[in-house]
Amino acid sequence: MNTDTGGPNAGAISRQPYYLIGQWPLPGDGRLRAFVSSARGTLHLARVSADGSELTPPEASECYGRIFPELLRRLHHFRLEVPGLLRDAPFTDSSELPTCSIERTPANDHEAVEDSSERTGRLGELLIRDGLITGAQLEAALRLQAASQSYVPLGHVLVAHNFIPRKALTRMLGRYQKSARLGEVLVKAGHITAAQLDEALEHQRGTPLRLGQMLVRLGWLRETTMREALCTQLHVNFVDVDAIAIDRDLARLIPESFARRYSVVPLLRVDDVVVVAMDNPARTDVIAGLEKSAGLTVEAVTSLGHKLRAAMDRLYTAGESPQVGPSNGSLFLGPIRDYAVAEHLMRASRRGPAPRDADGRLADG
Repeated sequence: MNTDTGGPNAGAISRQPYYLIGQWPLPGDGRLRAFVSSARGTLHLARVSADGSELTPPEASECYGRIFPELLRRLHHFRLEVPGLLRDAPFTDSSELPTCSIERTPANDHEAVEDSSERTGRLGELLIRDGLITGAQLEAALRLQAASQSYVPLGHVLVAHNFIPRKALTRMLGRYQKSARLGEVLVKAGHITAAQLDEALEHQRGTPLRLGQMLVRLGWLRETTMREALCTQLHVNFVDVDAIAIDRDLARLIPESFARRYSVVPLLRVDDVVVVAMDNPARTDVIAGLEKSAGLTVEAVTSLGHKLRAAMDRLYTAGESPQVGPSNGSLFLGPIRDYAVAEHLMRASRRGPAPRDADGRLADG
């Protein structure tokens, strides 16, 4: 179902190419998935089923009786979280959501889908071979990737739609040496040219600077752009740590000397998971060391360098306040790439968007 809900350039500049609104089981083996495309400014409803048949009467009844009212509530939260992308009142009643134009996505449909590149095609085949995703999930992800206005790695699409856990994808990419390089992400997104990349790599040789740092130093990128690309590469969230109320007890998990050496600061702990902000979330060795010393699962995000240093000062300096107000009213400085971690961050922030459940769906209330 393609419902015109606003212009593709509405609202803020930094948007996700798509937003998952929710997924609901239908009678039998079907599911109904709703997402918003930023590129088209449209709401899409897709029926995922084993046989690819039309919507049945019991399924239509379920849509009108239970799913559509909940969808309307989630769209209300979505308009608050992402203002400007949807019109003020795309729907006022569930009867305005017609089931006859719901797209069908057969779970066993093997129709050929043109891949964006040979590399992502091989990646998809490896993911299917390892049993991490299904053929239908790969095809759906490739369609979403093709609809994006800017370059989005296939892995990002798969993680954002909960087809695969982020850590499982990261392990797989490392095992097969399929991880996207930061320079590749920046060139494909049009932030730098291939010539600038080559020159930056030449300048980088013999220095302790990472590529992203060198590009910023050369004046070809803003730090915000560099970190957004880094988050795209690693499938992690880019946050404003000023918005997080950090519990001083977390200083016991990471010694100050370690925190300042590796530019890492604990933000919150939920059960056996600790979320940390890192200057370089690609340092898997640092994450592994933290997990071993703390006996906890570590989830990483990143933030602007000066904000990380300020967060460390607040946590480790006596008399400093553990929190300050967000500088621009937003917890996230870019698209949400890991919804489970984002939910924890929203709960720990002084203020933030409407909460989501662990599947990345907007929660009611």
